[in-house]
Amino acid sequence: MPRTPLADQPPLAPPTELSAVDRAPDDPVAGTVVELCVRSLSEEVQPLLDGTLRRLDGADVDRVGVVVWGRSFDPTGPAAATDPGRALADRLDAFGRWAAENDASFGSFFRTRPARRLTGETYTRVDLPTVTLAEYRDGELAFVAPCRLGDHHYTALDRAERLADEDFRSAAAVPVPDRVEPARGDGAPVRT
Repeated sequence: MPRTPLADQPPLAPPTELSAVDRAPDDPVAGTVVELCVRSLSEEVQPLLDGTLRRLDGADVDRVGVVVWGRSFDPTGPAAATDPGRALADRLDAFGRWAAENDASFGSFFRTRPARRLTGETYTRVDLPTVTLAEYRDGELAFVAPCRLGDHHYTALDRAERLADEDFRSAAAVPVPDRVEPARGDGAPVRT
């Protein structure tokens, strides 16, 4: 079925599940869960997020969530000691293990670079992709995009389209939620 060009479609409201805190690792969700990790919900990111969500609409997934994680992360700084910081560090560690186990690479995505604190101390900063798609099947990380796997480069849009492909699907689709509420940092939505 031909797709309407993304530029010709009105923007979607992001999903209702927006959190800065992960679910507990001992509480895995059965089925397929897709998390879209984004730098922000800014106007620059919105078209890519909309495109990915449109492709997931009708996909064989049980839940879609959006996690705002920022532009970069210092895994040794004070923010790493917070619940959201530990969750992000754990997520990045899991992505690295997945890549190693699957002979995948992230290329320039998740790039580490030296940076300098105001005190003059140097540290390593991790630059985060604009949109990352993490696919979990029965609580286990099954795919991370963007990545290079074999001779192919996969973007979040590519993987979302693959999940929506009728030949790939095996069960009824779950609709993408309508709206995102900002998070307080403890996972609870803030009423606006």
